[in-house]
Amino acid sequence: MVGFVIGLIRNGPFLITRIVPFVLICMGLGSVGWVIMTYGISPKAVPGIVFVGLGLAIAHLGARWRRRHAGATAR
Repeated sequence: MVGFVIGLIRNGPFLITRIVPFVLICMGLGSVGWVIMTYGISPKAVPGIVFVGLGLAIAHLGARWRRRHAGATAR
């Protein structure tokens, strides 16, 4: 369990800038698709659209952060 927590802390930036946006975008698209297939175009799709937008925003900020800090590492 301690190793799991240490791994989360060590890989935090990767999780936040790559995995979280992917999950949010997938959840949002799945939600919007389900609402459209079930109810048609409906305001019920708004939470899914918000998830997609949030995922795209986090991915964009993560890409900017990676570009800004790319010169700081030897990778």
